[in-house]
Parts: sequence; structure tokens; C-alpha cells
Amino acid sequence: MLARGKGSTIAELPPALILLLIVMFFPMINLLWLGVGYGAGMYLNMIEAREIVCHPPIEANGPSGNFVTPNYTVIQSQNWNGYMGVAEVPPSPQVAQFPSAINPVLVGQSTVKTTVTIKPFLKMLYFAKLPFLSKIPGLGKPLTCIYYSTVVQEEQGQ
Repeated sequence: MLARGKGSTIAELPPALILLLIVMFFPMINLLWLGVGYGAGMYLNMIEAREIVCHPPIEANGPSGNFVTPNYTVIQSQNWNGYMGVAEVPPSPQVAQFPSAINPVLVGQSTVKTTVTIKPFLKMLYFAKLPFLSKIPGLGKPLTCIYYSTVVQEEQGQ
């Protein structure tokens, strides 16, 4: 006997909720969280670059262009570490300094390299059971991002 439409929509509700919530909604929250974390890591790199150029050059015998860790604490790194799911990977930030085109003795520009990891907002246990999804950075494991900024060195230390 036909139920004439009574109860048929209720029967379709659980599969629809499973598709919407588990398959689409929670991974979308993780992707939005990764976007916010990526932006926070980029902002962290920019404020570290601004702080690096206001200090004297970090190399004593002139710039070499190799990435080295500054011998002083970058305060902005300490303030932002762990904020919005972004954690800096030590040693970070690293700085490479290049000579000026006008006077090769002075530092002309600095490149700041910041390495951060962004943890997923939600640990989805059903992704851990699927071998191909648990290895995707951002969904099953932390995502590592590397940012570079090149800025003109303002402080020359003289």
C-alpha cells in the first residue's frame, strides 16, 4: 500500500544530514580555518620583516645572502606564536641580507623567511580511518607554510 507522501521526506532526512554535515560542512570549516591561518602566517611574516629592518644588520662581516637566525629575539614572533592555530617552526624567522647597489659595504635589503605550521581546526576521526585522506595536510595532519618577504634595510648600525 502507498503511504501517499506521509513519511517519505522524513526517510530522506538522515542521509541528507549525513551528506551535508559530515561530508561537506566540517571539511569546509577546516578549509576556512586554514585560510585564516594562512593569512595570520602571512601577517606574522610581514611584521617580522618590519622588525628586522629596524635592527642593525645581523652579520658582522658584511652580508652574504645566506639565511641565518638572528641573534636577538624577534618580539612579534613571541606574541603571535600559537595564535589562530599558527605555530612557528624553530628556527624561525631566518634572515638573508644582501649588499646595497650604491655602497656594497652596507646592507641594502633583507629577506625574511618564516616557517609556520597550521593545525586543523577539527580532528575528524573518520578521516583518520581512510588512508588517503589522513595524509592530506590541513585535513588530517598539520599544514606547513613557508613565507618570504624582501624589504629595504633601514637601520645600518652606524
